[in-house]
Amino acid sequence: MIRKLPGIPALRRLPINRDGRDFIVTDIHGCFSLLESLLVEVGFDETKDRLLIAGDLVDRGPENHLAVEWLKKPWVHAIRGNHDQMLLDAYANGGDYTHERNGGEWYATLMRDNPELAQEFCEFFIGLPFALEVAGKDGSVYGVVHGECPTFEWKRFTDILEHDENPVTFDQVATAAIWMRTRIDFRDETPVSGIDLIFVGHSPVDKPIQLGNTLYLDTGAVFQGGRMTIMQMDTQEMWTMTRSQQREAAQERRFRSSPEHEI
Repeated sequence: MIRKLPGIPALRRLPINRDGRDFIVTDIHGCFSLLESLLVEVGFDETKDRLLIAGDLVDRGPENHLAVEWLKKPWVHAIRGNHDQMLLDAYANGGDYTHERNGGEWYATLMRDNPELAQEFCEFFIGLPFALEVAGKDGSVYGVVHGECPTFEWKRFTDILEHDENPVTFDQVATAAIWMRTRIDFRDETPVSGIDLIFVGHSPVDKPIQLGNTLYLDTGAVFQGGRMTIMQMDTQEMWTMTRSQQREAAQERRFRSSPEHEI
């Protein structure tokens, strides 16, 4: 059961970013070099831009060990995905076979070989909220959820996250938020009221698609043939890159920075 923990917000509200841009990405799955290359592509400015991550920072990919390092960056604002929750469950239970067979072998090894670092992951991941609400410069309000918003009213969803003291209700809504695929499975275009646009991940798509006011952004970066997509929230301009393209770009940058290439 997912419980509401005292002092740990289940919803975070971000104020208007008046000086910079807000970017949204999802389902990193340990592909942090790919994410870093995409930030170079968009000209990300760490002094004023913000990066929002719609969950699933870890599992299946090659650089899971970097997740905490990224969560420490002051310009990163992440939420909890189902894989992040599975990591927490694995730590609480001293291991979890379901997590291991879904890309979590690395964490099982970490718990055995470096329990202090495994605990640090748990301490950072337990602080991840289940949703973000982001104020836009033009008065728009954006939501960020990993799976889908489990209600047709954004305020009903956020009220449960913030105020509902019934542990069963909270568990049902929080679990649905990180696991739900009902809308995309049925191609349901019914909008969620009280919010302009909701960005979600969890359900891999060939390219970002919008159903009602829910925008699916997970283009399967960790899978063969997949790619990572990053989007500027207010304009919906997007950039995409595969892992092979990332390796080529990294090689090009190393070549251009080598002494032999200097003029």
